[in-house]
Amino acid sequence: MPVQILSQEFPADHPWLPAWYKHFDHIHAVDDWRQVSSDQLVIAGSDVRSWYVRHWLNRGQPALYIGRGYVGNHTAKHRWLWRVSVNGWANTRLMPVPYSRWAVMNLPRHPWKVQQVKNVLVAPSKLTSFSWCHQSPEQWAEHVSTQFPGANVRIRYKARKPWQRWQTLWADLDWADLVVAQSSAITCEAFWYGKKVISTEPCTTWACGDQHIEDWQDPAEPQLRDAWHEHLAWSQYTVEEWTSGEALRLIERYTGNALTYDPGHSYNFTAIEQ
Repeated sequence: MPVQILSQEFPADHPWLPAWYKHFDHIHAVDDWRQVSSDQLVIAGSDVRSWYVRHWLNRGQPALYIGRGYVGNHTAKHRWLWRVSVNGWANTRLMPVPYSRWAVMNLPRHPWKVQQVKNVLVAPSKLTSFSWCHQSPEQWAEHVSTQFPGANVRIRYKARKPWQRWQTLWADLDWADLVVAQSSAITCEAFWYGKKVISTEPCTTWACGDQHIEDWQDPAEPQLRDAWHEHLAWSQYTVEEWTSGEALRLIERYTGNALTYDPGHSYNFTAIEQ
């Protein structure tokens, strides 16, 4: 299968490329995103702020989008897990699991911890909020925070440095019964931690069923949450797996042919400007 990569994101000396060249029949490095063919798979970074990423999502470009792992990087001092999203911003469909990968994550399975939704944590993204809804993080958070009458609502703005984020994350999740975000990693972290989540944009937690704000008071654990743990493990891979090329083989085993994989939802980024 011929594959395209953006040379600006995967330069010739990138440590993952040697195994990738062995895995695929042909890899074509593209210097300009305008040269990307719409009928061939492209591998790119996962950044919805990029004009071309939003353009590709709108038109259904076959793509593997790679970004930092959803859950687990807090267990090390470096990003040892990197996620992949196939033909969309997130893998939102549970697929048959070839075998269990959960042990690779080196993470526990937390029990469900919500009995009643009293405390709501609103977590805007300072980087991607405008891309999703043309609002600043503050505007989005202030609007959303009014939609939970009777609840205690906190707004958690993302810290500038990762170490600052980790200093307060788990205390905030311990306090919260519900976390509301826009397709942010905190949504996955909270769900893994045993808390109810609502993502207003496509998120891997949607694999358990898209949660809506009007259902915010329902404390029930989604029936597919246990299966979601394996879905998470098949949506993020270790640096070693990316470097050896094993991640590419595992992605194909889980999602099937990337050219035909359907994420199950479409995108409508309006007023896109280059």
